[in-house]
Amino acid sequence: MNQSEERRFSVDTKELEIRTDRLGRRINPKSLRALQAHKFKPGQSGNPGGNYKRRPFTDAIAIVATMRVKDLKILPTDSVPVVMAKSLFMRGIEGNVAAFTELANRLEGKPTQRAQYENVPGTAVQVSGNVGVRSRDLVRTLREIYGLNDPESEKRRAQSSAGNRLM
Repeated sequence: MNQSEERRFSVDTKELEIRTDRLGRRINPKSLRALQAHKFKPGQSGNPGGNYKRRPFTDAIAIVATMRVKDLKILPTDSVPVVMAKSLFMRGIEGNVAAFTELANRLEGKPTQRAQYENVPGTAVQVSGNVGVRSRDLVRTLREIYGLNDPESEKRRAQSSAGNRLM
């Protein structure tokens, strides 16, 4: 055997190395090479493309939002999302608040409700409506928030410490 044949033989044995998976099945070397080419690389996202980007109804609403009112006529060549967007805009123009709200939410997102609290010293806090909390727990929580002492817990602490002294 000359030297070139030996090299060829060693290359062939490397390629013919038999690998098995965890169930003991043979893995094709070509499949192994293909899998290694697509292995996760450090610092690379597993889903670089992200989620599905198409939003046909929201995109149609955005297109129709730029149209003039005279162009809102439904044409037979319009796609279904565009027809639905046009009809929703026409309802909103006619005064349908639900249609207007849906359009605004689709285009701009739901508005966040920001609660504003004004802390004026010496004024009473009035709570109305169904809070879903017992009034005693509410008062205790408010006292904790504002760093006020709870008279009931002070009494209990005093009684327990007096009881410990007697023993």
